[in-house]
Amino acid sequence: MNKFGKPLLMIPGPSEPYPEALTGLIEPITPHYGDDFLELYNSLIDDLKKLFGTKQHVHLYPGTGTATMEMALTSIIEKDDVVLFVNKGFFIDRFREIAEIHGAKTHQVAPDRYGERVDLDELGYTIDVLKPKAIVVVHSETSTGVLEDINAISKLIPDDSFYIVDFVSSFGALELNCDHNRIDFGVGYPSKALGAVNGLTPFMVSDRLWEYVNPKERDPKAFSIDLNVYRRFVEIWPMHPYPTSISPNLLNAMRGAVNHIKREGFRNVVERHYMVSEFVKDWIEDNGLELIPRREVSTPTVSVFKLPKHLEANKIIDYLISKYRIYISSTWLIGINGLRIGHMGATANMIYVIPTLEALREAIKKSG
Repeated sequence: MNKFGKPLLMIPGPSEPYPEALTGLIEPITPHYGDDFLELYNSLIDDLKKLFGTKQHVHLYPGTGTATMEMALTSIIEKDDVVLFVNKGFFIDRFREIAEIHGAKTHQVAPDRYGERVDLDELGYTIDVLKPKAIVVVHSETSTGVLEDINAISKLIPDDSFYIVDFVSSFGALELNCDHNRIDFGVGYPSKALGAVNGLTPFMVSDRLWEYVNPKERDPKAFSIDLNVYRRFVEIWPMHPYPTSISPNLLNAMRGAVNHIKREGFRNVVERHYMVSEFVKDWIEDNGLELIPRREVSTPTVSVFKLPKHLEANKIIDYLISKYRIYISSTWLIGINGLRIGHMGATANMIYVIPTLEALREAIKKSG
């Protein structure tokens, strides 16, 4: 097998963009306001609503997924509010840290080991006792490979709690059904399963949360990370319905990625992710390696597995990069000797997966 001409990103993000996204990047630069831009913006928002599974509010944040999640917490919590975090992993732990920076009293319900879903009975009991202001979940946790059951958790959310969900690595690959699941704030992402380019993050807001951040009833605590300000600009600047500049090129890239998904058909995209995921996980187990999450609780956008003690993750990663320019990741984020292979968006495709697995087989053999 020959070395790839450019790096092949089989990591859990950033992922390879769809070709249409790259084409969008080289479109001529246009103003980020005005009739033409707003027509493009609104048509994209309509399509993003379908991917979120919502008829409520969807907007674009000119920044990262973490900053967009911080906007949810900034907009909702006041000092000493109780916020509950579900499961454990690098990203849910990060969001708990952010909430504590903003003065929240935080609690976490999680299984004893990585790779399991939260115990719903324990979670329900904790919610009843704590009565949290907000409950935060990572849908597809790329550090552990777990896909949380957001529908089952939604049935436990009280009417006076806000339900916040990170969809960063499932957006564009799975049906999210935000309205059915009573989600108040959901964060997508451009450069994972959506197949676009990082720098412009889609997010959805429920009518209930939109009313809660009414600028006529509360003052903002920040400018660029407070929904209060977003709502104010939507209402006073209809030709510029966002507080800060949005990159037209990144918008065109996202438009291209969404067009690819529409042409393929979203149900076909979902099936493709599950098919590729099963193929990769079969390969892992057939080669005597141990998946960290069980199949039934595993996300279809990344495969996470342990390595035997005599194999070093970093040496295998370095081998794949130096010989083939294929990039995969380790599980150092959760302190386990293992590997993570991303197969999301464009890379949920056998033309990328098979060379990656063949190179990985060679690297493991060379490593003993």
